[in-house]
Amino acid sequence: IRSSAQPGPVPAQSLYGLPGTFTPTQTFTNGVVETKAVYDPRASVFGNCTWNDVADVQPCVQAAVTAAIAISGATVQLPAGVLPFGSVVNVAGSVTIRGQGAATVVRAMPSNTSSVLLFASGVVSDVTYEDMTFDGGATNEFTASISGTVLTVTVLPATGSAPLTVGQTLYGSGITGAPTIVSGAGSSWVLSTNQGTVTSRTLYAAPASIAPATQCFRTSNLKFHKVRWRNTTGLAHNGSGCNAVTVIDSQVVHTGNKWKATLSASDRGVGLSFCCGDWATWGYDTVISNGYFED
Repeated sequence: IRSSAQPGPVPAQSLYGLPGTFTPTQTFTNGVVETKAVYDPRASVFGNCTWNDVADVQPCVQAAVTAAIAISGATVQLPAGVLPFGSVVNVAGSVTIRGQGAATVVRAMPSNTSSVLLFASGVVSDVTYEDMTFDGGATNEFTASISGTVLTVTVLPATGSAPLTVGQTLYGSGITGAPTIVSGAGSSWVLSTNQGTVTSRTLYAAPASIAPATQCFRTSNLKFHKVRWRNTTGLAHNGSGCNAVTVIDSQVVHTGNKWKATLSASDRGVGLSFCCGDWATWGYDTVISNGYFED
């Protein structure tokens, strides 16, 4: 049995500089005090990413995660804001990745073609994600009309959705092929192919991939705490043969958006999936507590 203590509020500047400069303590009942570093991916040692809610910050987050894993059990503290990922962050060891609650949104960029969009863990143990939103970049439903290649939006996506962006693929009734958004802003956008005349109806915009936002493969002691999955084209999370998985106080909102538009069985991945294994060595003890699911 142990108790964790982090004395007092932490000044924001304490998280900058060289990795490991800030070390909260864990005090055990036998009096042993253990220190674990907290890594801020904005520190220059992790790269020169531009943190403007638009540019790809995956390389810096990956570097911070890799450094934290190297000392086993350290924490990566993600900042507030939108964190665009152009590819997946691979989690190859024990680490805690923590956001700033609803203020931290990790979002897949339209150019992200990874088989997993945001975070993926393999045959490792003790991985925790907490206090952040995983956004698959698949804008949920909006109302629009089309004339030729011009898309006119009449009802914008719901609050909390990713905005329409260049590079997204359009889905919905009356759409032919897989047209992409090539330019535009606000309520007027240009598509890559002529769609003829499409009267006002519900459409979706998403990356072409139906990759999950997060994934685990034979990961043990995996925890999701106060996280939110939203706006995925396919599954929110895909788990295969993972043990002792807990999802606590978390939400799944507007996921599986491609299936809602195509109604195709091949696109029918919507929420959280935990599968596979022999239930003795792999694939046992998955607990979801106080979860919230919304279309």
